[in-house]
Amino acid sequence: MKIYYAHGGGYTELGGMKEFLLKINSKFEYERIFPAIASKPKPKRKNLNKKHPTIKSEDMGVSGKGKQGLFNKILKRLSAKKRDGEDVHILVIIDDTDCKLSNSKIQRQFLNSVKEFEKQAKALYKDIRIIFIWVEPEIEKWFCLDKSNCFPNKPCSSSKDLYRILDEFLQSYSYEYDYSKDACKEKFSEKFAQILEECEVLKHYSKKVDGALYLKKVNPFVIEQRDKFSAPGIRKLKTLGG
Repeated sequence: MKIYYAHGGGYTELGGMKEFLLKINSKFEYERIFPAIASKPKPKRKNLNKKHPTIKSEDMGVSGKGKQGLFNKILKRLSAKKRDGEDVHILVIIDDTDCKLSNSKIQRQFLNSVKEFEKQAKALYKDIRIIFIWVEPEIEKWFCLDKSNCFPNKPCSSSKDLYRILDEFLQSYSYEYDYSKDACKEKFSEKFAQILEECEVLKHYSKKVDGALYLKKVNPFVIEQRDKFSAPGIRKLKTLGG
């Protein structure tokens, strides 16, 4: 059986999510339903080595526009599958929640939008099973939780090494929600990138290159053990077909 999956329009997820899902459960074939990849023109000679796919412009940055934007995009793709006579039995959605699950006031509104999406998806496919793997606040948190699989440790100062700094960052991160931005007050990925750059792990953190590489290295069962937000979805996918 085929599992369809969708994630916010980010290059980290695009570059490594399929590998991540296969590590959780390799009994199934996986096909991305969102985002779509832009067809690329024949590259100029100087860009022949450029291998990274490009997301269609209309699918870019959907997570930043709220869950309703992402859910509406997915519903349109499901509707297209339905018109084409294709069955969708299982759908996995992986997305950053940007401090919404950590804020009691916003959490209820967020979960209501999830329920409404499920209701509309089941109107298209009565027996569809939807599994949500939430990343609170951003996917870079996974790289901090499973840092030994992602990058080697190294000294960052006379008293602290990279792993200790990342652990302290995880412990001190506030998850404060900014209503004006509809996201976390402090962007997790920016602080993560700053740490790697200051510790000279990378000159510049790239979601398209470095983020995708780290995601391919992450052990999902380490995340299941260490992250209460992602664990339920990982567990559900792991036990499918078992």
